[in-house]
Amino acid sequence: MSLYEDFLSRINRKFAEDSEQMPMSAYIEANTHLRKKPFSFDGYEFQRQIVDDLHLDLSVIKCSQVGLALALDTPVPTPSGWATMGELQVGDQVFDEQGRPCRVEYVSPVYKDHKCFGITFDDGNYIVADANHRWFVESDRPFNETEFHTGRGRPRRDMKRSGILKTERIAEAYTRHHGRHVFAIPNTAPLQTDDQPLPIDPYFLGLWLGDGNLHASVITTHISDAENLQDNLKERGLFTRTSSVRNDVIQLWVGKKGQVKGVSTLSYRLKTLGLLGQRKFIPTQYLRASEHNRRELLRGLLDSDGSVTKRGRVSFHNTCQALVEGVEDLVCSLGYKSRTRWRTPVKTSNKIQGKSPLAEVSFVAYADEQIFGLKRKQIRIGTASKGRPTEALRRRIVHVEEVPTVPVRCISVNSPSHLFLAGKGMIPTHNTEVQIRKFLAFLKRTNSINGIFSLPNDEMYKRVSKTRIRPIVDEEEVFNQHEPSKKPVRSMDLYQIDDSFGFITGGKEGDATSINADIMFNDEVDLTDQEILALYGSRLQGSDIKMRQGFSTPTFESYGIDSSYKASDQHEYLCRCTKCNHWNMPVFTPNFIRIPGLPADLNDLSEIDPDIAAGLDLENAFVMCEHCGAPLDLGNPELREWVPRHPSRKSRGYWVRPFATPRLTVDYIVRQLLDYKRKNSMRRWYNTVLGEPYNDANARLSIPEIEAVMKGEGKPDVSSDVPVAIGVDVGQTCHVVLASLGLPIPYVFDWLQVPSDELRDTIANLRERYNIVAGGMDLNPYAPLAREIRDASNSIIMPIEYATSPSAAPITLVKDELDNVTHVRSNRTGIIDAVVGDIRNQKILFMGYGTKKSIIMTHLQDMVRVELPEQPAKWVKLTGDDHFFHALGYLKHALRIHQFINHQDEQEERQMAMILGLIQTVQQNEADLGVHGRMKSPSVLGLSF
Repeated sequence: MSLYEDFLSRINRKFAEDSEQMPMSAYIEANTHLRKKPFSFDGYEFQRQIVDDLHLDLSVIKCSQVGLALALDTPVPTPSGWATMGELQVGDQVFDEQGRPCRVEYVSPVYKDHKCFGITFDDGNYIVADANHRWFVESDRPFNETEFHTGRGRPRRDMKRSGILKTERIAEAYTRHHGRHVFAIPNTAPLQTDDQPLPIDPYFLGLWLGDGNLHASVITTHISDAENLQDNLKERGLFTRTSSVRNDVIQLWVGKKGQVKGVSTLSYRLKTLGLLGQRKFIPTQYLRASEHNRRELLRGLLDSDGSVTKRGRVSFHNTCQALVEGVEDLVCSLGYKSRTRWRTPVKTSNKIQGKSPLAEVSFVAYADEQIFGLKRKQIRIGTASKGRPTEALRRRIVHVEEVPTVPVRCISVNSPSHLFLAGKGMIPTHNTEVQIRKFLAFLKRTNSINGIFSLPNDEMYKRVSKTRIRPIVDEEEVFNQHEPSKKPVRSMDLYQIDDSFGFITGGKEGDATSINADIMFNDEVDLTDQEILALYGSRLQGSDIKMRQGFSTPTFESYGIDSSYKASDQHEYLCRCTKCNHWNMPVFTPNFIRIPGLPADLNDLSEIDPDIAAGLDLENAFVMCEHCGAPLDLGNPELREWVPRHPSRKSRGYWVRPFATPRLTVDYIVRQLLDYKRKNSMRRWYNTVLGEPYNDANARLSIPEIEAVMKGEGKPDVSSDVPVAIGVDVGQTCHVVLASLGLPIPYVFDWLQVPSDELRDTIANLRERYNIVAGGMDLNPYAPLAREIRDASNSIIMPIEYATSPSAAPITLVKDELDNVTHVRSNRTGIIDAVVGDIRNQKILFMGYGTKKSIIMTHLQDMVRVELPEQPAKWVKLTGDDHFFHALGYLKHALRIHQFINHQDEQEERQMAMILGLIQTVQQNEADLGVHGRMKSPSVLGLSF
């Protein structure tokens, strides 16, 4: 009986009748939708077997997912200026809806067959997006993914006035409501950028750009505003001198106090910015300056060429197109919604009013924002209570229409909301669900079970629940076939489907210990705390099903998902060559990749650099048969098959490589390689593009590094007068290391493996034999034993408690109520870093290991330093065989504690000597002065012990 048949037989009373007739993939295709069409595995046929596989212990390694797309020419603001969707690369920075910089973590290939829509906003901005792109929208009427509130009675509980909708849904609502502007998108918050020094005061630059002399640091203004402007400039460290006065117009020369002719003049600095004698524009460094400096720049521009209506609408007027475009950028970067109108010259009474088209950039602001520096203009600004702040703070969608398909691509960003800004108006938009559909379908098809879908952290759990799980649950009829009187329980962390419950969790210890379940789906295994992940297994103990399936992009070799896959039957997605019938496992190596122009001696394609790439014909590159060299048809499911390497193994594993689908081209992979190299981030290229674990030399001790400190198997003689330190890792078998401190560099001379019930006597014998002056051992989980050894050694061997918080101090002495040191708390990552540093720098030597050399090397290679975005670095176990590594860590702790306590003792001795010396001085002075009677106490002298 197969595992699947055994599974069905054990739960045949619970599982739906259609289970044997309809695999899970067919059920998902028949009952769920994507872009208003039935969900399909077309183009991703490799996913079908993984979805159908109900194995009780399954692991899937995967490369990055395909996301949701915008047109290639869509402008995207970045901290260094503007880019387009087509130009963005992994590692680039963009902005989220809160104005915060965020990192591009994934860039998709270019798609040329997506259904596209053009969206027009009330400020004139226009964006082309594919049908499945997501937007965070607000509406005057409650809505969900499928309908609007009719206005009668109370809206349904799942209807909100804000939420995430796909482009196609927005278009349908626009048509259904006869072109009514039902949706709006909130403005971005002001962009948050670094405060960098600027060559010219931004307020003065704004004045000069509006009303400045193109050839000097001179501004022109009406005489009535001169005094106010001079005061404003003076506050900013600038002084003015009248250059000329004609009628009511005054010209002011502006400079800095103490400046001399040459490089310190404002005129020279204007020239270095490319402004003096040239056309006027706002330099990029000012458009991406700090918010304060950008507001100063805007005040200067508005004090010169700005106006305000009686209703408080602010406008900037100018004829220079480059300057107008810069003002549009500036206004949007501060969170305003602007509108630009160009007026052509008008001929009246045989005269032409103006010579060039005049632009008006207008937006709404309120009195508390201090938009102007000129008092006469600022007092005309109205208050928000008299305005329409809801319209000023968001953009209405005024038109949506299907447009001819254009090339599009998507990006993934690491912002908490996964929103990023797009378009010249800096409009917040959303980016990047088969395993979720499998999880929900299992809940639907199985009666009365509990399931857990875990994510690595709260941030990801909230985002995925809101933007990926909730829309599917609410939108699909199959998950909403309950009786009207039995409304299901649904929230961010709990989804009821019929009589089954799905729990969505964020990877905390409470999540892994508080819910009992029948099935467990762990998403992004490698980003999850591995100890918490192990705790999740206990949640399945009371179930008859006990299904657990994990999915993840890999990180390091033998860690997380890679470790699980290696223990499995290891399915690979093979492709048969139509020419020679050879079955291939296509990977990114010269055996399978044909690139015209590739050097014949290049055996590792990851060595391609910009110089090599310049001679490659990437457009004509293809994946080939390793046997005959013919092109492989990667998209034909008749030629593809999942095949296990080790079919007899009990656990199941799948490795989804980039060539599981024809959508990831050789050209794309090479260009991603070059970009990741430029950003010095090769691990991310291996992990996200190739879907392969990475053996980072900096993240793990290498064999050569360990062998370099191994100086001999024989145990040297250590006399009883030489100081020795000891480190102990406690377990059922305790691992003990002893190091001699008699030379400039400590050398470990003994490596012991001792049963835990013999540890106490072993240490007592070692203390009799050697002069042990410092020691460390783990406090937990054998705290009584650790305290007993501490007391027996007169606190020479100190219990140590690891602190995992990144802010933990390197060493903290923990004391009881009598001020006695009970144990030491130390920073775990810091001390392991120190051990690794000592080995790599050969500041510690190993001897006396005898036949334990291979064991020691295995233990020292079992720890990997994991560095994940926005998380503190930490060392994690690969297999758990790391005991001598920790023993060396406790040894390092012992040396540091010994130095720390000695340093404190020396300080106390110096303080006591100083106090006694002062007392002796006082006594001598009293004797010299003939003072009789008892000496004053130290406390009277202002001293204390």
